[in-house]
Amino acid sequence: EMCIRDRVSGARTLLQRNPGNVASYVVDRSNRVRLALRPAADGGADMLVRGANGRWRTLLNIPFEDMRVARVLGFTADGGSFLMFDSTGREEYSALVRVDAESGLKTPVGENENADVVDVWLDPATNMPVAFATEYLRREWRGV
Repeated sequence: EMCIRDRVSGARTLLQRNPGNVASYVVDRSNRVRLALRPAADGGADMLVRGANGRWRTLLNIPFEDMRVARVLGFTADGGSFLMFDSTGREEYSALVRVDAESGLKTPVGENENADVVDVWLDPATNMPVAFATEYLRREWRGV
C-alpha cells in the first residue's frame, strides 16, 4: 500500500493499494500516484503511468541490463514530465533524461561520454535540473 501520513494528527490516507505485482510507486508534487514500476519476467521492468481516467498503461520498458541505473527522480512542477537516470538504448553510460509523462519520449538533459550521471541539483520551485554530476576519476559538476 502507498499511504500519506498527516504530520499533525498522524492519520494515514491510502493513496494506492498494491495489486501484488508492483515493486514501487512514484507520486507527483501534488501527492498523486502517477508511476508504478512492475517487474517483468525477463528481469527488467515495465514503467506504468496513470492516465487522467485513472487507468494504468505501460509507458516504458526497462531492460534487465539497464535496471542497475534506472531511477526516477521526480516530476516537474507542471506534472507533464519527470526526470530519471537512464541508460536504455545507450552504449554504456547513464544519462539524466526528461521523460514526457504522456508519450514516454525521452530528452537527454545531462550526459557524459565517459561516465554515468550520478547526481543532480534540482530547482526547488520547478523541480528542473540546475546541474548534474558525473564520476569518472573524480566527481565533476556541470550546469544544465
